[in-house]
Amino acid sequence: MPAIAEICTFGETLEEAREMAKDAIRCYLESAIKLGEPIPKDIKQREEQVEVGLELFP
Repeated sequence: MPAIAEICTFGETLEEAREMAKDAIRCYLESAIKLGEPIPKDIKQREEQVEVGLELFP
């Protein structure tokens, strides 16, 4: 689970997605500071690839 679960964003390219993520995080943190809300602690993310099978129904 991400440290800031409320944030979800995307972009047309990887670079655009990164910039959108930075902007979303910045906005979230600025708002939390302004409202006196706690800043979530950083957590270590782990990525792994999974394979799934699908049963297709006619």
